[in-house]
Amino acid sequence: MPEIVPPGLKPLDVDGVTASVIGTVAWAVALVVSLVRWDTLAADNQEWWVGTCAVGVVIGVVGTSYTARRRARSKQSARSAATG
Repeated sequence: MPEIVPPGLKPLDVDGVTASVIGTVAWAVALVVSLVRWDTLAADNQEWWVGTCAVGVVIGVVGTSYTARRRARSKQSARSAATG
């Protein structure tokens, strides 16, 4: 069955880069907050939150790198298809 698109609406160009950047920034903010609140976390045996936030930042950087490379390849193949 064909997809029905209302007039005037275009599909979003979603490639994941924006989502991965926002997620990485959110983990980085959480990391800074957890480092600032280290004493409180240590008193409650919750230091693992710092490690969790750090891993979130690292995974976010890897994900952003992957999605940015995928977007670049997609744009390059679209240009090649348009010219060739």
